[in-house]
Amino acid sequence: MRPTAAPGDARERRTAPWRELPWLTLLLAVGIVAALAFIAGVLVEQHHLK
Repeated sequence: MRPTAAPGDARERRTAPWRELPWLTLLLAVGIVAALAFIAGVLVEQHHLK
């Protein structure tokens, strides 16, 4: 049989605080998403022009 936790134990567990992303990492992530969106747009346009 498993021991039951005391009612106060659940409140003592805290989740890790949200860490701020460095601005360079955020900038690179936005750049990658923008580049992928641009490539997808080019491929869609090429497909519709055929």
